Amino acid sequence: MKRIILAAAFLIFLAAPAFPEKGQTIYPVFQNGKWGYIGQTGTVVLEPSFDGAWHFTSGFGLIRKGDKYGYLKLDGSIIQPVYEDAGLFFGSDGGEAIAPVKLNGKWGYINESGGWVVKPIYEEAGNCYRDLALVKLNGKYGFVYRNGKPAFEPKYDEACAFSENLGLVKMNGKYGWIDRKGEIRITPKFDWASSFSRRKALVSVSGRYGYINLDGSIAVKPVFEAAQDYSGNLAAVRQDGKWGFIDFTGRLAVKNDYDDAQFFSEGLAAVKLGGKWGYINEKGEEVVPAKYVDAYPFYKGLAWVDDGESYSYINRKGETVWTMKYLSEIPQDVSKRIEDTLSAIGAYDREQEEAK
Repeated sequence: MKRIILAAAFLIFLAAPAFPEKGQTIYPVFQNGKWGYIGQTGTVVLEPSFDGAWHFTSGFGLIRKGDKYGYLKLDGSIIQPVYEDAGLFFGSDGGEAIAPVKLNGKWGYINESGGWVVKPIYEEAGNCYRDLALVKLNGKYGFVYRNGKPAFEPKYDEACAFSENLGLVKMNGKYGWIDRKGEIRITPKFDWASSFSRRKALVSVSGRYGYINLDGSIAVKPVFEAAQDYSGNLAAVRQDGKWGFIDFTGRLAVKNDYDDAQFFSEGLAAVKLGGKWGYINEKGEEVVPAKYVDAYPFYKGLAWVDDGESYSYINRKGETVWTMKYLSEIPQDVSKRIEDTLSAIGAYDREQEEAK
């Protein structure tokens, strides 16, 4: 039975997809309880038929049919939805993209043809942004190379994917970083931390948040109630219950006037004011008025928003490109994955930029 399942996972072609020309971008949309895709102008490219669909990465869109996951490719081929769970495809240094998938209760990695490059033997596996992939085995985290060869034995309590040549790990209750040889570069001493982004890492000390440099020195003192990773040239931080944005020196560049805030994507950040979401630029200027009950980061020119009556995509001018009145609510697991997907795309893009 297992052999039959594995064979079914390889590429087949959809009957008649109207896929865009090479280089164009398509976006997931929700209609009548199903997911499909539109082009940048709002034209339906693939009629809604999936139970879940997410943004494309490295030429592949994660999809769900029932409770199984697979992938849609821009040429119309599909890696059949046979997986119990799945991550995103990402390439490295021009090489073939791989994605983490779960089959028969274990995680491994597949290539662009749906073949195994890392056999499914792990309890967990993360998105692989460059050459090292995060895995969990026997309750501990470690790293493997894209070809499946072990890099560092699983011995960490927690870990995150490498970024800017450092891997975040947790040892003895504290967070620090290792280098690509597996050697400690920044001693685990922080209560909490996130991966490096824009050469800064968010850390927590005694319940307050700040940032460190690549050498472990303090870049911005931990004085904030909450904070997010740097994206673009700014990071969202919370002081006195309100959100604003700081620059790389810790100077408040956008006044903390907001009830909530997201990271910058394509020069715009979603911010919440008076219970509604809108978008600002890095100067703090309003670009799209705060009128949405929910809003997501921009991705290749469009952002997904919810105005309380309909779901829409808007462009950078706030103009509606595609809209659909409520007929049914978006399942929470799908909505959360949209957010996670856009966050992962942002992390990958920043990592590729730093690697240049």
